[in-house]
Amino acid sequence: MAIQDLDNYKTIFAERLMEQLDGRSISAFSKTLGIPEHTLNAWTRKATTPRMEYLILLAKELRCSIDYLVGLED
Repeated sequence: MAIQDLDNYKTIFAERLMEQLDGRSISAFSKTLGIPEHTLNAWTRKATTPRMEYLILLAKELRCSIDYLVGLED
């Protein structure tokens, strides 16, 4: 997998995360998940990506698959 592919997955993840938030504030959602707001902000800005345990938490809370969040399925 090339670096370009990883950057593309980061972009897709950030876009899909924002889409799945569906108008919820980042502040409120970070409290729901029990994670710092700056962490969630970093994910939406493509500055960092979540570890596996956070991907699982996100997928459960957002009721979607990890594959969807990271762009492996539509």
